[in-house]
Amino acid sequence: MRVVLYTEDLEPITVLDLPSSAMQRLTDGGRWRVAVFQPFRLSSIPTRQTPVKEEMKIVEIWAEKFVRKGREQFFLFTRDEVAALMLRSTLLPGQHKDVQAREREQYMQGFLRGLTAVLGD
Repeated sequence: MRVVLYTEDLEPITVLDLPSSAMQRLTDGGRWRVAVFQPFRLSSIPTRQTPVKEEMKIVEIWAEKFVRKGREQFFLFTRDEVAALMLRSTLLPGQHKDVQAREREQYMQGFLRGLTAVLGD
């Protein structure tokens, strides 16, 4: 299920694709915690196999119910705004068409450049 994650002051942060079990937990009043690993820096690549707490951040998400025109709507919030920006985001349904068209165009440009390089001018 695609949902928008907001800051506490209703600023949208990102769009997430939540599993239905997570959404159910949130709408039942629970919280959902997600670990976000920090990107490794070349100067600090650890030699150990398991991540330590300093290498990851936790994003805690909760839902609040709003009633609009008689229908319940759930908004998802977090206080961990900076870490939430590192979550893997997804696209809203209306954005897919534009992205796919842009990807097709870029693919065709690359294909034509490759073909021109192989066959010559």
